[in-house]
Amino acid sequence: MSVDVPQPPTSPPPSASAPKGWKPKGCGTEAAWAVLMTVVVVAYVCVWVLAWKQDLGAVALDGRVRFMWVPIIFLIGWVPLFLRSLEWPVAFIRECRLATMDRYTSLLLAVVSVPALIVVLIIGFVSYRSYSYVAPALADQRQGPVRYEAVTCDGVSRAVERTNDESPDKEYAYMTVTSPDGLHLDVRVSSVMLERRLGEGDEPYVGLMKLCEAPGTFVSAAVYPRTQILASLGR
Repeated sequence: MSVDVPQPPTSPPPSASAPKGWKPKGCGTEAAWAVLMTVVVVAYVCVWVLAWKQDLGAVALDGRVRFMWVPIIFLIGWVPLFLRSLEWPVAFIRECRLATMDRYTSLLLAVVSVPALIVVLIIGFVSYRSYSYVAPALADQRQGPVRYEAVTCDGVSRAVERTNDESPDKEYAYMTVTSPDGLHLDVRVSSVMLERRLGEGDEPYVGLMKLCEAPGTFVSAAVYPRTQILASLGR
């Protein structure tokens, strides 16, 4: 005669779905702060273009250095948003058990990670482009320009560059400055900027035009090596 031995109740297998207690925290404050700082960046860039952006001289190098505030302000605004969006996948992983994650849970984890990925890509793109623009200027400002002798110019040519948007086409002046000791500098200045600086008597614009309009003339020149900015011209 067999006796049935009662078996202890078995608990159901743990669910592999999203943790029930997990709720994403809102990021409205951080998003508003990022938008505000982006507006500040745009306003600063407008001021920078009007007041500090130039093509030649030490002031052109100083203008590039002033551009470093663009990534600084941008990071101040966007890093808090990245940290907040990063909390979503981190909190999700803490609440669920990775050993029991199924396809649905993995997909949900990927979805909640998308905002952090998008923000970090934006931050990385802006940081990389700003670093590529500002870092050479900082190095040139620290080490100073390189001087070349027997510098000459092959003349001035002008060409109109068409734009893809609705803004009017722009005319640029092109000059090539060379010397026997290895200098080959292609100078590109908008015609509007060039005429304005010539009218105000700014150097090295005036000296460069005199050099390019007088074939066979030789002068010395100082050039920032990394940014390839013409710093000054002299006899």
